[in-house]
Amino acid sequence: MCIRDRYISGINGGDASREISLDLSRLRLHGAPEAVKIYTDDTGTSGAWKIASLDSVPESISLEPRGGFVLVVR
Repeated sequence: MCIRDRYISGINGGDASREISLDLSRLRLHGAPEAVKIYTDDTGTSGAWKIASLDSVPESISLEPRGGFVLVVR
């Protein structure tokens, strides 16, 4: 069995928070992912990341102003 991690990222270059929807149809996920982690900006700490494990791939993500995310799907 071959496991391939998929990395999805996004950046908000604006001065306001923004909600984006994700079109994951090109990922070719077969069944439920083994693991999903999301790395986002931690608004409480300058320059730090908030890391969370998720049960499934989110359909949308909220981005902080001048912030971003990295989603890792295994």
